[in-house]
Amino acid sequence: MNGIANCIRLHIHAEPNLDSEIVCKVRYLTEVEIDLEESTEDFYKVYTAIGAEGFCKKDLITIK
Repeated sequence: MNGIANCIRLHIHAEPNLDSEIVCKVRYLTEVEIDLEESTEDFYKVYTAIGAEGFCKKDLITIK
């Protein structure tokens, strides 16, 4: 499943919590791949086109 960042700068975290390390930042309208099996109630597990992976808040992604 694919999604699009719907905020100016989306932070992708190493773990599914906002206190974890930020591994990557992506810009508004950047497309990411979503792994629903690894996602949690509040966070999507995502992969970027440049190979970064991590977690971001679900409300900051629009499903495509």
